[in-house]
Amino acid sequence: MLENRNNIAMCNLCGSTESRIVYEDLRCFELPDANAFSFRMCMHCGLLFLAERPVDMGRYYHGSYIPYQASQGLRRRIKQLFWSRDAQLIRSYLGLQGAIFEIGTANGEYLAAVRGPYRASGLEYDAHMAAEAQRRGLAVVRGDFDQWNPTVGQTQSLVVLNYVFEHLQSPRVALESIAKMLCPRGYVFLRVPNADSFERKLFGKYWHSFDAPRHNYIFTPATIKQYAEAAGFSVVRVIHSAVPNDWVGSIRRILRVHEWHRTERLLDKLGIAALACFLPLTLLGKMFGKSSRILVILQKR
Repeated sequence: MLENRNNIAMCNLCGSTESRIVYEDLRCFELPDANAFSFRMCMHCGLLFLAERPVDMGRYYHGSYIPYQASQGLRRRIKQLFWSRDAQLIRSYLGLQGAIFEIGTANGEYLAAVRGPYRASGLEYDAHMAAEAQRRGLAVVRGDFDQWNPTVGQTQSLVVLNYVFEHLQSPRVALESIAKMLCPRGYVFLRVPNADSFERKLFGKYWHSFDAPRHNYIFTPATIKQYAEAAGFSVVRVIHSAVPNDWVGSIRRILRVHEWHRTERLLDKLGIAALACFLPLTLLGKMFGKSSRILVILQKR
């Protein structure tokens, strides 16, 4: 299927137009009729960015998009453990007072879990998900952050983006807007896929976190630091996560490309057990600072 696409030639981080294709034939398996995509690497700063961006992204964020699915059973209990750790981490930075704003709340599960004593609000791209978050008692509005003009002023103590930063059209503009939302010395929690990971280097174009064309950019701690400093932030901490999802997701992509459907069905049937098998490798990545997902904590200067 032919679709209108914008070719991206300029690096959003450093402004260079010198880049090279490093990954080709990336597929969106949820939409078999979509053409393949490619990623470029900036020759100056090393940022990885999507080379062709569809004009209409709406069909890539359909109802079966995984972040829009409610967590259930054991998966939910595992997520709750991570949310509990985040709540403690937030409290260590904010104390017992402040305001949290989440960009990309989905159904509001995360924000509801960590809000504690804080004023909690947020923004969500999908209207149905924003309504779900509102039913949880959260002050969430529907909007696209790429076109959103923050009116909240310098009132937020913390702005959270959980695997959202890589979806935005301009991370540079986004951080500048976030700086305007934050109170003096306020914080940003950025969760992003990590290009400087064992998984990306091992799986190459099959790496689960490329997720083209939803992901416009793939960062490293170094490129996040450059973005942060340009927008008036300091990097306080980089936390590597032990999450084995990318191992399983990347293997699933290989199986699907080669049409090994029986093995793919077996992998799906294993579910949590498959994730557990790859947990030791994920822990090694965390130990050596090469995990596939990272939390970067920024502070406004």
